[in-house]
Amino acid sequence: MTAKRQLEAFCLAADEPAGKRFGLASRTSAWLTNLDSAPAIEVWCCLFSWFLLVSTAIWLLIPATLATIAIDSAGFHVIATDLLAKMRLDGWRAWEPWPQGQAPAGISAALYYVTGVSSPMVVVPLLSAIHASSAIVLDKLVRAALGGRPTYYLPAILMALLPSSILTATIAHKDPLAILGIFCILFSFHLVRDNTLRSVRWLKVGLAAACLILGAVLVFIVRPYLLSMILAAAIVLSAAMLAIRLVEAKKFNLDWGRLALALSLAIGLLVATSRFLTATIERDNYEALCQAPAVATAIWWLPRSLETEACILAGTRKHFLQVAPEAASNIDANVQLEDALDVLAYTPRALQIGMLAPFPDAWLSKNRDHGGSVAAAASTVEMLFYYTCLLSICLGAAVSRSARALLPTVLFCLAIVTIYAIAVPNVGTLYRERLFSVLIICGGGLTVMGGWLVERRWRLF
Repeated sequence: MTAKRQLEAFCLAADEPAGKRFGLASRTSAWLTNLDSAPAIEVWCCLFSWFLLVSTAIWLLIPATLATIAIDSAGFHVIATDLLAKMRLDGWRAWEPWPQGQAPAGISAALYYVTGVSSPMVVVPLLSAIHASSAIVLDKLVRAALGGRPTYYLPAILMALLPSSILTATIAHKDPLAILGIFCILFSFHLVRDNTLRSVRWLKVGLAAACLILGAVLVFIVRPYLLSMILAAAIVLSAAMLAIRLVEAKKFNLDWGRLALALSLAIGLLVATSRFLTATIERDNYEALCQAPAVATAIWWLPRSLETEACILAGTRKHFLQVAPEAASNIDANVQLEDALDVLAYTPRALQIGMLAPFPDAWLSKNRDHGGSVAAAASTVEMLFYYTCLLSICLGAAVSRSARALLPTVLFCLAIVTIYAIAVPNVGTLYRERLFSVLIICGGGLTVMGGWLVERRWRLF
């Protein structure tokens, strides 16, 4: 019996006299069922309107608090206004897509020039559209990761309500495009996996390739260095998918081989797209990754390329600590990574920080200004919900095959946030840059919990 029929049967049963106490549950189930069948374009329009309304209200009601939180965005605005002054003299010939290496500033300057208004609020409609698109792709991604299980648009609703997500849709930054790009790439790998379960559908193959290329382009626009991290995470994702398929089949077969070939081609396309973008588009890469590399030492069992990447991470960490050694949200600032061996030894701790920080002892810290207190209160609520969703995925994976199918996606997130935590010893920066992971895990966990409640007729015990 499909999930939709289960819900319909439950709704009918709830209308009987013996089930009257489930009236609210039946109405909720019917609403979720109707919502799950809603066209994606209608949901996108609702999400766009919501983000536009809330973001505009934030700019109008609490601009002072927003200014204390969005420091980087203020810097982008200054760069954009400087570029705008040049454009008013020389027109579009003076426009740069990456002024001082910052794509948000280039995008903002273009919008300022077109509209004639040099206010950060001009960017809000574009951010709302990008974030609404990310919410729809997130919902499709979670649905695909759970093997087609109904999501009732819960991941999209979560993205519309999470405070850090709303903030991302409010200020000009790199995160909106990076999040959408990561979602597109991850969704493409799930399309590849699902397409090998049945007969190959070339339309889905084309869609998967288009999503992967689009995602790589979006990520490259704002964070080109992130493509290398995504490639490493994609290898982990593919290995986990192949392992789960092998466990289910209990042997190597044609389907497993076809999946391995398809995933290999997807990784190859990601590599080719990344190299093409790097070779054909001139722009500065992430300067911090290259300015202070640690000295590589020969390790016979570690490939030279991986050793070099590990040393670059160690050098990036040194760079961050040199720029802001006394930042309040620094963590493990006394840990110095000198070579690849130090990076490997620090990886378990980086995994802990990347997935679980800020830790509870930092939630109640009083050494903050007003803006920091507001952000801390919001992050406390988010982290409590995040821990709950992460736990629900772990418990669901132990008893449910569909929830178990979400594990490769979680491992993808683990890989990227661990690399981030090695290179970035600042919880505030890490909290913002791992938002994609929080949205995926919370969206998946919420869907798992929602499905469990529906199956149990909304009773906890």
